[in-house]
Amino acid sequence: MKIYHGSGCGDPAEPFDDECRRPCPCPCPRFCPVPGPKGDTGATGPKGDMGATGPKGDTGATGPKGDTGTTGPKGDTGSTGPKGDTGATGPKGDMGVCTCPCRSRGELAVNGGMEAFTGSVPTGWTMNNASLSSKVTQQGRVHSGNSAVNLENGAVLTQDIDITGGCFYGLSFFARGEGAQVGLTATLTFYNDKEEATPGLTITVRQQDIPTDNRNYAYYRSVSAAAPDDAVTLRVQFKVTANGEQSLDLDDVSLVIA
Repeated sequence: MKIYHGSGCGDPAEPFDDECRRPCPCPCPRFCPVPGPKGDTGATGPKGDMGATGPKGDTGATGPKGDTGTTGPKGDTGSTGPKGDTGATGPKGDMGVCTCPCRSRGELAVNGGMEAFTGSVPTGWTMNNASLSSKVTQQGRVHSGNSAVNLENGAVLTQDIDITGGCFYGLSFFARGEGAQVGLTATLTFYNDKEEATPGLTITVRQQDIPTDNRNYAYYRSVSAAAPDDAVTLRVQFKVTANGEQSLDLDDVSLVIA
């Protein structure tokens, strides 16, 4: 500590005290006073204004993608828009040509009305025994036209017709009995070019089930199974069974593609 040596206050020769770091007040003491103990810290002053924001730092790396959230409910369907104009009609195509092999060919049976005869046998038909058939022209015994064929017990009347395989065939005929004990079996049988037979249809009429009155014919009709694809011929056959002198009148036989 330094000591002032001047005699009074304000003497320019008086030096500052190096330790006190202040000029000696007036009146100037003899010695520079020693600093007292440090007082308590005063209360914190009010917070000053916020300084200017510093520059923005670099963007950090993107974090991993989170799980997809659940799908929200479907919204209501919007109203239907107006119907557009109808486009122009395209050109009409050519009419196709039917190539179906089973188109109707009309009547297939020859002389089914039993109007023509060669001897005692209807023309176009064959008999197992010509003596078992005869031409009938009496009123009440002919279904249509001028004649029918009469077949006795054991008679087999047959006609073979060229056909197309794969088709169905319909057989129909009219019959009456000359006596009650008369029965009839009508069949259709398919044949290929090797003469191999395939049954197609059987119509059986028992004795006493065929009408016997004059002018009273029964009508019979049925459709065959489909002919085999390789069928080339269809055989129509009538076989008669009769007791004693009884017999069968047959007329208006028809065969068509069904």
